[in-house]
Amino acid sequence: MKKIFTSLFAATAVALTVGAQQLPNNGFEEAWVDCVPWTSNNNTKVQGTTPTSWVVSNTIGTGGNWAMGNTTIAEKVTGYNSEGAVKVENKEINVVVVKKTIPGYFGLGTPWATSMGMGDKMAGGEFGGIAFTGRPDAIQFMYQSTGSDQPTFLAYTWNGKFVQKEVSGNIVVSGNPTKIDMVDRDRNVIGMTDAPQGGEVTEKGTLVALINTRLEATTADWTKGNLEFTYSDAAAPEKINVVFAAGDYFTTSPAKDNTLTVDDVKLIYFSRLKSLKVNGVDVPEFAPDTYEYNVDAEMPADASAIAAECMGNSGSAKAEVALDAANNKATVTVTNSNVGGTDVDGEESHVYTLNFKPAQEEGNHLDYTGVLRVDMAGNPITGEEGQTATLQLLPNVDYTECTFLIPNLTLDDLGKLGDIKVDNIKMAKNGGVTTFDGIVKDLSLLGGAIVADAVVTGTCDAEGNIDLKISVTWNDMPIDVTFNGKGKPVPSSAVEAIEADDVNAPAEYFTIQGYKVNGNNLANGFYIVRKGNKVSKIYVK
Repeated sequence: MKKIFTSLFAATAVALTVGAQQLPNNGFEEAWVDCVPWTSNNNTKVQGTTPTSWVVSNTIGTGGNWAMGNTTIAEKVTGYNSEGAVKVENKEINVVVVKKTIPGYFGLGTPWATSMGMGDKMAGGEFGGIAFTGRPDAIQFMYQSTGSDQPTFLAYTWNGKFVQKEVSGNIVVSGNPTKIDMVDRDRNVIGMTDAPQGGEVTEKGTLVALINTRLEATTADWTKGNLEFTYSDAAAPEKINVVFAAGDYFTTSPAKDNTLTVDDVKLIYFSRLKSLKVNGVDVPEFAPDTYEYNVDAEMPADASAIAAECMGNSGSAKAEVALDAANNKATVTVTNSNVGGTDVDGEESHVYTLNFKPAQEEGNHLDYTGVLRVDMAGNPITGEEGQTATLQLLPNVDYTECTFLIPNLTLDDLGKLGDIKVDNIKMAKNGGVTTFDGIVKDLSLLGGAIVADAVVTGTCDAEGNIDLKISVTWNDMPIDVTFNGKGKPVPSSAVEAIEADDVNAPAEYFTIQGYKVNGNNLANGFYIVRKGNKVSKIYVK
């Protein structure tokens, strides 16, 4: 008794001093100590051993000088790449003329059991736990199992205390078990309405986090358990309990001979991302364990355009976005508020890097928001109303050619298609209207599923209203792509197209930005020269 209480006190002290980030003796490498099964009539007899800081469900049976049902269900075995692991077993025993199966389980709380006569009015489980203030996201462990029934894993954290009146807490052949007020019985804490062999629940604390699940019934090889907590309260907890059972933990008829072996129990505090988006679009091929990406788009001007969702349900992980405009780079740094809490790789934080394309020169990058429609053989792929899209117009320096780009296109019926890019489109400006036309070779549509030639036509008026049409014939199937939107008009300072061809026309000089200048007084640099319908570029040195 002294040994086990001493170890439990030590575990609690350690948990409090390190911020309760990890469970005590989670690799089961520390010594095993005497196990004194708890009973409501104050048992003091030793029954087998238990790993330090954990308690196994060894039973003392009826107790007394003619005790029946004394059972040791746990043993130390070789672990997963270690010398120590815990093995528990559902053991069948003979009590007078009745065979009973004693459930094998262990945890951080206090195991107990009760029954009357030949095994009537049975109940058991654990109550209590250890002090704990962390908010872990998950728990990992290695395990092996055998038998016909699935093992149980139970972990929960809570605040306050739960009190159930008149709980029978020992095994008797005759008479009645001794009743106590049981504090923090597992069933009460996790919200089960059935808590047999007990009276009214007079006090209720608050459940913070819970895992209650079954494991694989038979796995001869070491298998990783990787389970996430479900949180129902935003507060820090005060206590935790973790239970491993060889079968159904909550039944009164456990399957005999089931075994469960456990090693390397570790609480996980996520500092990685679940998803990452730029301007509402998923970063292509994002994975939580990949930390650098090349994004085929310009870096947004505001960090709020980058949406980073952290892994886990605890709310402990935080993501901070920083923009590096000089290098066209953004970083997302993820940290966990549990001091000392580490992720699966042992790290406390992770940094994701986004490398963006260099920004287009001012005046040479125009954005239009509108409606995209795609019709194949008269069938509206984008629906009758079309769908919202953004088009980028990328003219060359003299506004004689341009590229159309619809970045990161996703169609509702076809999914993610990537960029639609059309190069080498002719531009001409007449008055306030810019016209577009051209024949495009090997245009890629629908993510490369369609590669064909196309005819491109369109206009952009002085108000920035743009109308485009891409006509494709692919395997005798007509495909029409249209875009109708609005943005900035093509700058009025761009070199105007002319229809006349006058070789004797005087030369006119323009800056690269399209502003007319005096050709007799040119500084060093590039200029656009228009003479009649001839446009060329020169460099003055």
